[in-house]
Amino acid sequence: MASSLILQPSEDLVLLLDILKAVTLIVFLPGLGVIIGSASVAFVFGCLGRQSGDQKYIFGAHKILSKMQLSSGLNFLFTSVPILSLALIYAQTLYGTESQIGVALLVTFLLAMLSTYFLNRYIYDVEQEVHAIRVLEHLNITSPAGKVMASEIAHHKDAHAQTQGLHGSFGIVGLMLASLFAFACMDVVFHPEKWENFTIVTLLLSVSMWAQWFGFICMGFTLTGAGFMILFRKDTECECLGKLGECVAWGFGLSLPLLSLATAFTLPDATWSLGLSILSILGVGSLTLALVNISGSQSRGILASGFFVLVCLLFTTTTEAVKLTLVFRNATHDHLQKVMVVKDKSAH
Repeated sequence: MASSLILQPSEDLVLLLDILKAVTLIVFLPGLGVIIGSASVAFVFGCLGRQSGDQKYIFGAHKILSKMQLSSGLNFLFTSVPILSLALIYAQTLYGTESQIGVALLVTFLLAMLSTYFLNRYIYDVEQEVHAIRVLEHLNITSPAGKVMASEIAHHKDAHAQTQGLHGSFGIVGLMLASLFAFACMDVVFHPEKWENFTIVTLLLSVSMWAQWFGFICMGFTLTGAGFMILFRKDTECECLGKLGECVAWGFGLSLPLLSLATAFTLPDATWSLGLSILSILGVGSLTLALVNISGSQSRGILASGFFVLVCLLFTTTTEAVKLTLVFRNATHDHLQKVMVVKDKSAH
């Protein structure tokens, strides 16, 4: 059944797959990165709130999740859908081989789905806890009925507070693992000699894969920091989150040029081209502009710098998505030429 969905490649189909892969990565790289980054910061705030008993951390976690627009629909769109798209693209591109990359990505898709479910449960837990806290603040507990209601609401709040740790950790760690496996599968495609004989060990022993994945995680936190600089700059209740965003963006952003160089030097020589070099230069240049503006945000204003930084970072992720698409095309070029030639001969 699955094999009947795979068509023999043609020039038009290959072009369509390249475009679809570029669009998928343009959505996937910043989208999942920001979800992991913002959910991780919110999770840390929630842990601090439960340990210290200070409810301002709980409200801070809720603010982050709501203002960063982490909802069930968007979470699914940016986590699971792109991985499913990559699975279909890779299975189609590797037509005629015995590679199980498509199957590996389908398993990764299921992991992303399960992790997204836990993340959505975590967000729901935070919302319910904050709602219960606000109700308790305005509840009249002088009457017996009020005391009973307060006890029930407090029990409801505690129940959601207790499950936050489980749901949050499963969701965040699961999405990190899903992204790791997705990058591992991409890296296998970049090395044709690994297509038909890879294992979980070989997936995790690739230096280029780790460089790409750490770059993805750091970019996600850098984008999250830029988002904080924009969204919380004028928030009187959580203005400190704007300054925290500046620190997060600067701290994680500093590692990106080094990781970008590590990725460039560890990719197979056969996948390099002039276009790839130009995109690398543009990406590093845009990233440098972003870092310069983060460091000067105090003089220019965090809000204005945040917008400029966000634009630069999104441009960088776009160049990275196109770069990965070019590497993918170069790595699979010889294989596609062979299967397309076979089709041409059979047509005659």
